[in-house]
Amino acid sequence: MRKGTALRPNHLEPVKNHFIKIWTLLKPANKPPKFGRFAFCPQSKFGISLFPVLLFAFHFASAQPRIELVQQLSFKEGLSDRAVYGITRDSKGFIWIATGNGLNRYLGNEFEVFDNNANSRFQINENNIKQATEIGGGQLVLLNEREQPFFEMLDLRTFRSSLIYLNKESGLAGNVEAVFAQPLGQVYVLTEGQGGYSIYEMDGAQVFKRTCSVPISNKKEAGELRFLKSRDGSFWVLDSRNGLFHVLPNGTLLYRCPISEINRLTSPSNTSYSTSLLHEDRSGRLWAAFPFRNGLLQMDPANEGISPAAGFPENELYSGIWEDGKGRLLVGTFKGFGMLGRLYEKAGDGPPTDAQWLLDIDEKINCIYGADFSKMVFLGTHVGVYKINLAERPVRWALAERQLADGAWSEGISIRSITGDGQGNIYIARELKRWYHLDNHDFSLDTLRVNGENGRPIRLWCNSNLVYDPAGYLWGGSCTDDRSGLLHKYDLKKKTACSFPIMNKVIKHILREENGNLILVSGAIDTDGLLSFFDPETEKFSHYFDKDGSNPLAGKNPNFVYLANDKTIWVGTVEGLVGIDRQKRKSVLYSRAGGNLTNDNILAIHEDQKGRLWLGTHGGLNILDLKTRRSQCYNTSNGLCNNTVCGILPDDDGRYWLSTFYGLSCFDPKTKLFSNFYKDKGLTFNEFNRLAFYRDEKGLFYFGTLNGVNILKKSDFENAGAAQFPLQWVGLTKHLSDGSELAQRDGIAGIKSLRMRQRDDFIRLEFALPDYEKPAQNRYAMKLEGLDTAWHFLGTDPSVQISRPPPGTYKLRIKAAPAKGFWTDGELSLNIRVKQAFYQRAWFQVALPLAILLLSYLIGRWSVRRVKQREEEATRVNKKFAELELQALRSQMNPHFVFNSLGAIQFFIQNNDAGAADNYLAKFAKLMRLFLESSKNKYISLSEEIKLLSLYVELEQMRFEDRFDAEIAVDKDLDTYSRELPSILIQPFVENSINHGLFHKNGKGRLLVKFYEKENGALICRIEDDGVGRERSASLKQKSPRNYKSRGMQIVNERLEVLKQVDEIDIKIEVEDLDPNADDTGTVVTIEIPDLD
Repeated sequence: MRKGTALRPNHLEPVKNHFIKIWTLLKPANKPPKFGRFAFCPQSKFGISLFPVLLFAFHFASAQPRIELVQQLSFKEGLSDRAVYGITRDSKGFIWIATGNGLNRYLGNEFEVFDNNANSRFQINENNIKQATEIGGGQLVLLNEREQPFFEMLDLRTFRSSLIYLNKESGLAGNVEAVFAQPLGQVYVLTEGQGGYSIYEMDGAQVFKRTCSVPISNKKEAGELRFLKSRDGSFWVLDSRNGLFHVLPNGTLLYRCPISEINRLTSPSNTSYSTSLLHEDRSGRLWAAFPFRNGLLQMDPANEGISPAAGFPENELYSGIWEDGKGRLLVGTFKGFGMLGRLYEKAGDGPPTDAQWLLDIDEKINCIYGADFSKMVFLGTHVGVYKINLAERPVRWALAERQLADGAWSEGISIRSITGDGQGNIYIARELKRWYHLDNHDFSLDTLRVNGENGRPIRLWCNSNLVYDPAGYLWGGSCTDDRSGLLHKYDLKKKTACSFPIMNKVIKHILREENGNLILVSGAIDTDGLLSFFDPETEKFSHYFDKDGSNPLAGKNPNFVYLANDKTIWVGTVEGLVGIDRQKRKSVLYSRAGGNLTNDNILAIHEDQKGRLWLGTHGGLNILDLKTRRSQCYNTSNGLCNNTVCGILPDDDGRYWLSTFYGLSCFDPKTKLFSNFYKDKGLTFNEFNRLAFYRDEKGLFYFGTLNGVNILKKSDFENAGAAQFPLQWVGLTKHLSDGSELAQRDGIAGIKSLRMRQRDDFIRLEFALPDYEKPAQNRYAMKLEGLDTAWHFLGTDPSVQISRPPPGTYKLRIKAAPAKGFWTDGELSLNIRVKQAFYQRAWFQVALPLAILLLSYLIGRWSVRRVKQREEEATRVNKKFAELELQALRSQMNPHFVFNSLGAIQFFIQNNDAGAADNYLAKFAKLMRLFLESSKNKYISLSEEIKLLSLYVELEQMRFEDRFDAEIAVDKDLDTYSRELPSILIQPFVENSINHGLFHKNGKGRLLVKFYEKENGALICRIEDDGVGRERSASLKQKSPRNYKSRGMQIVNERLEVLKQVDEIDIKIEVEDLDPNADDTGTVVTIEIPDLD
C-alpha cells in the first residue's frame, strides 16, 4: 500500500461481492450464480432457522446497511401464529408479539404463549390481538378487532388479565370510534356524537372519565377516525371526512385543517383500499396520511401549519410509520394485498432514504419494531417475525480488505508481529515477505523496503517478531531455510538493513533488554533449542549454558521469551516453561508432569503485579504462582472462547485481553469471567496468530490474525456490547422429595427471597437477559454466597439448579453478558434461607440424650416382663398357627370348586368323553395330593407353589371350557428351587381372580401370574386379570341367590398376621384396578414376600 493511504472503517462490503463469495462456497457444480435474492437456510444448534439473506440491487447497494443475520421466528420456534400484527417491548426489556392466535412473550430462547386455550399456562380472553402497548402501572393493553366492544389488560407482574368494556356502564357516551394506549401513560377513548367528539381517559379504577369535548361546526358524517395524545398533553384527531384537529385537554380547539385543505395538499388515490396513519415522533413532529389520498403530511411543532412531508413522493399511498428509540423513522407505502410498495427511512432532519432492502426480505410487513434500526430490526409479517441483525464494526482493520470465512486463512495476510515506538509509529511484520509502518494518528500505512547494504531486497521468510530500538532501529528475524536464521538490524532513517546469521537455528522470538542487548530463543527441526544474547556494540552472539555446562533448552522447541521484573528469563516451549537465573547460571523446568501446569505448549507469557506468570498455552490460560509452584487453569469450560491462547495484554481496568485460535476473550480476574468477541463484532478473522499482539501509548490494542490486524479500543466494545435492559427472573420450580414439582412463572420477576424446606430436594431458577441480538449466545454465571467463593460459568443456559445446601442463609447472585458484550454491572440476587430440621436444632440435641437414657431404662424393665409373656404367648400362637393351617387347607378346597369339578367330570361322562373325564379326574386327584402335602409344611419352595398353581389353573380352564387364557411367568434370574414362601399362599388370590373376575366377563378373559425379584431381594408375585373388577363383582355377588361366603381370604390374612408375630415376616398385599377407565376394570394383586433367608 502506498504511503498516505488512510485506513477507514470498513463501512460497507459490496453486496455483490459478498453474494459471489458465498455462492462460490454453496453453488452446485457448473451452475453460474444468479443475481437477485439468494437465501441459505441452515439449522443452528439451538433449533432456530437462520436465514442469511444476501441482497443485491445495483441502485441501492451503496446505501444498504450490511446485514449480518436474518432469523425467522415462526411455528417451529414456538410462536403461536404466523400472522404477526404488533411488536412492542415492555419496560423490563421483553419483546411482546401480538398475533392472530395469541400473545407471545419472547425470552430469546423460547416463547411464552398467552391465549384462551384451556390447557395454556398463561390465560387471556381474546386470541386475535392487533396491538399491544404497555401503559403506566405495569399493564399491557391488548387491542383486538375494532368492532369488539372491549379491550384487554394484562398485569405484567401477575400475568392476570381483565376485560375493559366500552359501554355506558364504564362511563362512555356516544359511539366508540377509536382507542389509544399511550406508552407508559394511560388509555384514551374517542367517541363521536352529533355535535362533535369526546375524549375519555381511563382512571385507576378502570372507569372512563370525560377529558374534553370537541364541538365541530359544519360537521359531516364521520369517516375513518384516528387520534393520539401528544407529548404536551394535547390531542390530535384525524377524521377522513372532516379534516385534522388539534385540541387542548380543556376542549379548546387550537387548530383545524379542513378536509378541503387536506384535499388540496394531497391527491386522490386510484385504489379502493383504505389506509391512513397518524403519528407524533420524538421531536414533536406530526405525521399524517388520509384514506384514499396520496401523499404524506407533516406538521412541525415550531410553526403550526401542515404541509407535504419534504422528500417523500407525493404520488404514493402511505399506510405505515414506525419509530425506533433513537427517533429514526421507517415509513411504508401501500402496494395492495397486504404488501408494502416502498419503504423509506428518515433520521432527524435529514432527507428520507430508501429502505427497500427490508422489503426484499418480505413485502407483507404488518409492523416493524427496533430500539435502534441501525443495529436490529424486527419485522412482523404474515409468515412470522424476521429478526434482522445489522453488522457493526467498532474495530479498525489494517492489511485486511474484508472478513474471511472460517477456514479461508489462505486468502488473507497472516500477521506475525506488531510493535511500536511509543510515539505513534506502529511496525507490523507478516509471516512472509513484508514489514510495514502504520501511523496511529491517521492510520496511514506504508511498506518498509528492507534492503541490504548492497541495495538488494532482503528475503523475509518465516519472520520472527519485531523489536523497536530507541536508537532508531528495528530488530527482526527471518530464515534462509528450515535450519538457518538471520537477525536483521533495520535503520529506520536510511531504510537499509544489515543481517547477522545464526547457524543451524531459526529465530523464534526476540526480546530487548534495557541496556540495549537482545535476548533470543531459536531452534530448528530435530535440534535443541537455544537461548542466545546479541550485543549490538560488538555485533556478536553469545549462548547460554547452565553452570554444569548443560543446555536448559536441550530437547525443547522454544516459542516465547520473557524477562521478569527480578531479571529471571522465562522461556515458553512446546515441552514446558523454563526459568533461567543468569547470575547463578541455574535453570528450572515447570511442566504438566511436574504438576505445575495443565499444558506444556506455551505460546505467550506475561507477569502481573503480584509476580504471577500468565501463560497462554494450547490447553487454556494458566496463571502460575511461583511461590506455590501451582497454576490455576481457565479454559472453554470456564467461558474462554478457545483453548489455544496466543496473546496476553492487560488493560487499565485490571482485565486481560487474550487472543486465541478462535476469538478474542477479555478476562476479569475479580469475577473470573470471560467476555468473548468474534467476527460478528467486526474482527477480520476468528483465528489470531502468536507473537502478534501490542498495546500502544494511546491505549489502542493491536491483534494480528491470519487476515490482517484488528485495532480496537476497549471502550468501543463496552459501548457497542452493553445490555440495554437488566437480567430478569422468569421461572421458579421446586422439586420435592416425593418426586413432585411446584412450578411458578407468574409474579416471579420481583422475587427477593426464598425459603427452602426439608422436603425441597432442589430448586430450579430460570432467568432471561432481554438482549435479542443473539439471545442464544447470551452467557450467564452464578455465585451462591455463603457456599461459593468464586463465580461459576453457566454457559448459555439461562437457568440454575440448586440442591438443598446445609441449613443457613445464602445469597444467590446471577450475572449475564450479551453475546457481543461485556458482563453487565447489574445482576440478579436472591436471598435463600434453608431451614434446620427439628433434629438439627439445639433443644433437640440436648433433649435427645436424656430421652435415650430414660427410654433405655423403661425398655429394660419392659424387656424382662416381655420375655416371660413371649414364652407363654409362643405356646398359644403355635397352637393357633396349626389350627389356621388346617383351616387354610380346608378353605383352599372351596366347596364350589369341588362340586363344580365333580360336575365337570359328570358332564364329560354324559357326553361320552371318557378321555376328558379321565384326564380331568387324574389332574383333580393330583391337585388334592399337592394340597395335602403342602399343608404339612409351614414353607414350601417357589417351584412347588408354581406346580400347584399350574395344575389348579389347568383344571379351571377345562371346567370353564377355555373361557380364559392363563400364563405363569417367572423371571429367568429367579431361583425357584431355593426360594421359599408360606405354603398355599398364592392359590386363594388366583381362585378369586377366576371365580369373581373372569367368570362374569363377557368374552374371553386373560389371567397373568408373574414372579420376579425386587432390588431389595423381596419376591414379588403379581396376579392380573382383565375381568369385571372388584366393584362389579361385589354387585353381582349380592344379586346371586346362592351368595356363598368363602373364608379363604380371611384365613390367609390371619396366617399372615401370625407369621408377622412369630417369624417377624411382613408380607405386603396391594389390590388395585388394572384399568380404571375400562368397562371391565380388571384387578391386579401384588404380593411382596421378603427374603426368608
